[in-house]
Amino acid sequence: MIAFTPGASVRAPELKLTGVAATHEWLDGIGRVTGYAPCASDAAFRSSGLRLGEAVQAVVQELQLNPPAVTQFQDAHLKKLNQHRTAASSSNSSSRSSSGPTASATSMGSSSNSGMAPPSYDTLLSSTNSQQQPTQETFTPSSSSPGVELPTPPQDYAELQNLDRDALEELVRDDTLFQAFCNSLPITEEYRQIAAQHTEEAAELALQNLQEQAELQALHAETTQLQTQLQTLVTEFDPLDRQQDALQAQPEPKVLLRELQRGKKMAFDKSERLADDWLGQEEECAESMTSFCNEFLAERKIHHLRAAKMQILSG
Repeated sequence: MIAFTPGASVRAPELKLTGVAATHEWLDGIGRVTGYAPCASDAAFRSSGLRLGEAVQAVVQELQLNPPAVTQFQDAHLKKLNQHRTAASSSNSSSRSSSGPTASATSMGSSSNSGMAPPSYDTLLSSTNSQQQPTQETFTPSSSSPGVELPTPPQDYAELQNLDRDALEELVRDDTLFQAFCNSLPITEEYRQIAAQHTEEAAELALQNLQEQAELQALHAETTQLQTQLQTLVTEFDPLDRQQDALQAQPEPKVLLRELQRGKKMAFDKSERLADDWLGQEEECAESMTSFCNEFLAERKIHHLRAAKMQILSG
């Protein structure tokens, strides 16, 4: 048995002997055909110009004319078939040995024909292929174009049934006559009607596209303007986003202590300035005593709160 990959029609086929373990100069350890040069690589297969069938035929011919040495039957059906074949061969040899003079006469007849050369493999193959060829070719229509349903061409044409040989030969030789005959067929008229129908549909779609061209251009201009505005806003947003991330980020203890120290000093200095400004003006500013005390105590409170936070952070 020979197995090949589905992509063998494009790449080099991968041929493999399955069902048995065998040794042959063309086979590797797992039964793959590696000794056939045209199938050694994709480049070798393409340069050889062989088709898949020709490559398979060459491998089958080699394995039939030079059979591989089977070391193990891996397929149960092949193993059973070989056992039956071996048993039948043994029974035939024993019957020939017990037949006496008849067997010798048969062997003499066989020896007289042994001088005749067996038929060549190519002769047998060509005769087999000629017997297996179909008497009538089948026509497989190609797939229709995408979105277009085409009728299947007929396999028989009634217009040709009444023509004699001379008329058929003239039809084949004369291109003008052949073209006129094809144009007169009903299937050609159907194709022509389908083409005209789709041509009209394409023209209508083209007119619709032209009518909507102005609207499309206006939408395109508006979209371009919005895209430019978006890019401008994104450019403005990115620095603000980074600034927000920096503000929301957890500060380092050293940085926080440094900022608290600076804020504590600022509150202390401000309270000292308030006291210096008020001293020496007690009589003039007696009515503002309450306001001074409130401002002074508020700044000193901020000073002491920041000092307490620094002590907490310092441990």
